Amino acid sequence: MMDIKEIQKEIVQYGVNISYCNIDNLETGLLTMDRFNELEKVQMLALAQETESILRQFVSAFEEHTTNKFEGYDAGILFQYVFDKVVEVTYKAIIDAEIDTQFIPSEPFEYHEPDLPEYIQLKITYAVGKVGQICCRTIDFIDKNDYRTDNLNDWLLPLLVVATYIGMEFAQEMDLDDDGEMEVYLNS
Repeated sequence: MMDIKEIQKEIVQYGVNISYCNIDNLETGLLTMDRFNELEKVQMLALAQETESILRQFVSAFEEHTTNKFEGYDAGILFQYVFDKVVEVTYKAIIDAEIDTQFIPSEPFEYHEPDLPEYIQLKITYAVGKVGQICCRTIDFIDKNDYRTDNLNDWLLPLLVVATYIGMEFAQEMDLDDDGEMEVYLNS
């Protein structure tokens, strides 16, 4: 029997693996690992650690206010929200702007727009279908393996870590000088 850390690691590995472009991931392949804006490893690690700390608080806020089973739809909204926010944070790190992004628990269920230039927001919009597929498939993986528990830290936290990883990678793969290449690629 696996312990919770092993289960969380397995969830993250599954979600990240299906996010790569290859023949097995035609519907979910979003990441090419061709980085136009590669951050230094130290910068990436610091960003990832800070984001994970924020996500732990974020998930705890939902755990305190959830009285019934947390639905996949809600998890999907949070997944997209975290992806958007992490793209925003990573973009700001890339252009060396002040990172003032906040994760606000009520915001995913209200209208929100990342603090990004319009053409970058469009790149995120073009990625929504694949991001949604990655989320749905990862939730299916969680459910098929009976990893979903009433403790959101057990399964929602690693799900949102997947969103964090693909958001950081997606931002590094964007060509910030080209405002049209993502639409053709993502809609093919």
